[in-house]
Amino acid sequence: MKLSFSAPVTDHRFQLRCVPASGPRQQVVDVKVRVSPETTLESQADAFDSVVMTGYIPQPHDSFEYSVTGIAFVDNDHTKPEEYKPLYRFDSALTIPGPSILALIERCQADIAGAEAPVMSESALDAAGSVDVDGADASQGQGDAVESALGRRRSQDSSVVDDAKLVMQRVFEAFTYTPGLTTIRTTAEEALTQGKGVCQDYAHAMLTVCRHLGMPARYIAGLLGGEGATHAWVEVYDHDRWVGLDPTHNRLVNDEYITIAHGRDYRDCMLDIGIFSGANVTQEQWVNASVHEQRA
Repeated sequence: MKLSFSAPVTDHRFQLRCVPASGPRQQVVDVKVRVSPETTLESQADAFDSVVMTGYIPQPHDSFEYSVTGIAFVDNDHTKPEEYKPLYRFDSALTIPGPSILALIERCQADIAGAEAPVMSESALDAAGSVDVDGADASQGQGDAVESALGRRRSQDSSVVDDAKLVMQRVFEAFTYTPGLTTIRTTAEEALTQGKGVCQDYAHAMLTVCRHLGMPARYIAGLLGGEGATHAWVEVYDHDRWVGLDPTHNRLVNDEYITIAHGRDYRDCMLDIGIFSGANVTQEQWVNASVHEQRA
């Protein structure tokens, strides 16, 4: 990634989520991170167990670059069990439903044969109350409704993944992939209303629907072979494991996908965040991602 500034900047503090972490479906080795201008990097895990690297560049500079290389061993067919986190049941800042999303929820509900998960209509949402997305806290009303739906699913031994695939199909059909019309601040409702967007928008729409149909779901930022850029998809929690679905391509995630970060929505997975000092400075960003696949 290269960031070019229109004039020199100073006191540049940055936070990077650019290193894939080892986890239940992948093991990452031989990781090398390079930053220019050179500076000391500190590494830690965030609240979602994604790798976060922070640094500080005090001297003037008119560009900032970082690169990451490494080897990821991905085995999507033998994903290990993972702890369930209740926060993935609830709305986040970018996944609050409006009329377009609510209509899609109803269509998906109709598609799920025999499902008893309740549709969260506008009146039901009003009765349930609001969700504090920044604190990952939710009202008791909505929590009870979703927990009840989850309990019915498990008692019926139904497949969450099968239901999620139906949602994925609907989201795929609802969008036309169109770069440049949405931003990192575009909500699922806004993107679906216009029916155009990029992988981030597809993922946000699917997250919203899945959560309101009782399926815990999380946002994934990562890499996909042949894309040339970062990618986004969704994981749903089914039988103690997270299972990936890519609504942009309407398919299940396979070994070609490498996870970098996960969270409630894009805001929890931003690959680079920074602040700096400079007068009337504009910036341009260039990102390139390359995955070379070798099968065992």
